[in-house]
Amino acid sequence: TGAQLEKANLQRTNLGKATLNSAKLTAANLSHADLSHANLREADLSHTTLVSANFQGATLQQTNFQGTARPQTLAAPVSVSSPSDPALATSSPPTQHSLNSLTHTNRQDYLTASSIDFKTNPPDPTARPDSSAIASTQPSDSPTTADPPLSSSPERTLSQPLLVQESTSPRSTSARAADLAQVESAAPTPLAQSETTPQKTDSATKEPIITPLANQLFQQPTAIHLPKGVVSLNLYNRLFFLSGSEAESGTAAYPNIGVTWGVTNSTELDLTLQVVDTGSPDRLGPFSVRRVSNRDLTLSVKQRLWNNAEDTLAFSGVFSLAAPLTKRTFEFNPGVIERENKSLIPALQLPFTATVGDRWQFTLSPTVAFFPDSNAVFIPRPPLADPGSFGTTLGLSGAISFQVHPRLTLWGDAFVPFTGNNSFDRDTGLPAKAIAYNAGLRYFINPSLGIDLFATNTFGSKGSLALTADKDLTGVGVRVIALPSLFSANRRYADSFNRQREGQDSPLTTDGLAFLDGGTVPSQRFLWNLQAGGQGIMTALRYGITKDFELSTYLDYIFGEVDESEQGFGVKLRLLNQDEGAPLTGSAAITVGLTNNLFDNFDNNSRNGRFRLGDPKDFPLIFATDSPEGRRFVVTVSLPLHYKANDQLAFWFTPMLGFVQRDGVELGGFNVGGSVEVIRDLSLVGELGANFFGEGNAFIGNTLADRIPWSFAVRWDPSRLFGNGSRKGDRPHVEVYVTNRVGASTWNQLRVRDQNEVTVGAGIAIPF
Repeated sequence: TGAQLEKANLQRTNLGKATLNSAKLTAANLSHADLSHANLREADLSHTTLVSANFQGATLQQTNFQGTARPQTLAAPVSVSSPSDPALATSSPPTQHSLNSLTHTNRQDYLTASSIDFKTNPPDPTARPDSSAIASTQPSDSPTTADPPLSSSPERTLSQPLLVQESTSPRSTSARAADLAQVESAAPTPLAQSETTPQKTDSATKEPIITPLANQLFQQPTAIHLPKGVVSLNLYNRLFFLSGSEAESGTAAYPNIGVTWGVTNSTELDLTLQVVDTGSPDRLGPFSVRRVSNRDLTLSVKQRLWNNAEDTLAFSGVFSLAAPLTKRTFEFNPGVIERENKSLIPALQLPFTATVGDRWQFTLSPTVAFFPDSNAVFIPRPPLADPGSFGTTLGLSGAISFQVHPRLTLWGDAFVPFTGNNSFDRDTGLPAKAIAYNAGLRYFINPSLGIDLFATNTFGSKGSLALTADKDLTGVGVRVIALPSLFSANRRYADSFNRQREGQDSPLTTDGLAFLDGGTVPSQRFLWNLQAGGQGIMTALRYGITKDFELSTYLDYIFGEVDESEQGFGVKLRLLNQDEGAPLTGSAAITVGLTNNLFDNFDNNSRNGRFRLGDPKDFPLIFATDSPEGRRFVVTVSLPLHYKANDQLAFWFTPMLGFVQRDGVELGGFNVGGSVEVIRDLSLVGELGANFFGEGNAFIGNTLADRIPWSFAVRWDPSRLFGNGSRKGDRPHVEVYVTNRVGASTWNQLRVRDQNEVTVGAGIAIPF
């Protein structure tokens, strides 16, 4: 009673049934806090942050909410009007005018996970203000180029009125693209009842779930910006399907990783590392070409230049600069002729974007890239007598998107060159023009996480490299875009389409000995695994970027002179979550690893190898390069499926494929297992698998053959010794095991040790 908690950070704190009458909580952070059935009589909650706070059943007589956007879960009506916040006292759904009037409130909190509950009677549930009426209420001093409050496009965020409707509809009557991926919770919260006029108990205030990612669709720039402080992470990969001799030259993979930051609502920075395939374009007229160095760093700056009052039209400028990390070196054969270039390559684009109706967005952008004469970033001209040139390339970019469903958007972009060259002709080897395009779809796993699948012929995602293209081939691209929870501005946005699960993540699943089985690491949490024994030393570090999305790095250092070691990175997306009502937990995981030179044995189906020729065993490092002596990139794709019967019993099944650089699928099969707690804190774990692809998964004699990989472990949870009362999945564990597997990475889970030898080991897993 009477607690002094001004400006306290109580985010996600459990204060259920707490006695806080007369407490002073001015300007405190109560985002996602549980205050259900708490006593808050005469408490001062003025100017507090209440995003997704739960006040169900709380006592709120004479509670002061001045200057606070009141959450939907208040059990009783409380006046929240104040002289400084006239918009909060309105008796109708907020218009653009009332939203712009929130000068003393956090408009981000107003529109994201918290909902405003109005004391007076709501209007007709199906009524919507006429758009002209909204426009007429715009303040006369509203600037046309001012930074928008939440997104660069209020047409896509703020101008849509919050609807009051019957809760029998599972989704809001608005499914506009303008609402930026909105869906309603499965169980709407009832409106607070009026003190004077009874309300229907099944009515609910429907607010959109806002995500700025709904406007971050294209690889050609638009005039839509990230809101101030928001940071997005982008992972791309392009894969081109080559034929003939080109298939032997490389994997034709083009991975990119980038970070975009909204410096202000009108200024945006992007930094992207772009990697091209070393073996492409392979054939260039009479030459075979190899890219000796293949990494560029592209910096882009986007500035808002103009927007109309409704923000349905916007105009921006984008300047980008591509810089090689070392130098761009090209090797031409026959003759072993080398050409180098380390130019900084700028590009300028002026996108004009229009939001039309509920679902459409269009962009046109005059574009110029200042390529040097000798190369268009990673496309060289051949050493011929009359080689042609690339030079300044001028053209027009365009982009279009259509929202099919709040979770699904179709999109496409293209660059059409008018002057200069941005491609090559394989037959002549000379520079050429090509329309550079990307077209696909975006699916939102949650409001803070989306995945794209698209067709493409471009060699990059940002700046001048995104304007270069292959005129003959079309590839397949995948992009993961996320709002990392590490950044406070990103946490203003919902991480679930189910309002009851906002701000909550599930514990780790009970898995086997593999590093990437089961679900994902909770947001902003780490999981460290270490195993050691007769196999070697295996370790992995996994991190939850945001809900349903993790990144990892791993190392399998394998003892002996036969089986290969591997080091790499992994990405995992959780697509189904049993903890949130799905029948099981289902994920998709990809690893990219580089082996050491002992892979020469496996690659050539010979226990003694072919090309290593007595070279000493080396250490695998993912940032090194492949080599003829045996180092190869291996990529695995797996679909971990996990079923939890109860706290003592769990099962899992993981189909997986393993791809080898230049060789295609060399391993493919499954791993199946289970865990049962036999006595308190002590579990038995058993799993086995099978391989159906390639020449085999184990050396038997001097060549490969197939054997069944298996593991058996005894696992102990020591948490009770240290008084750790966290959820079961969030506790550390130790284990001892017996196995015939090579290692713990996805690739090595399908590999069986030399001569099917059985060994023992011990491991530890520590979440933190």
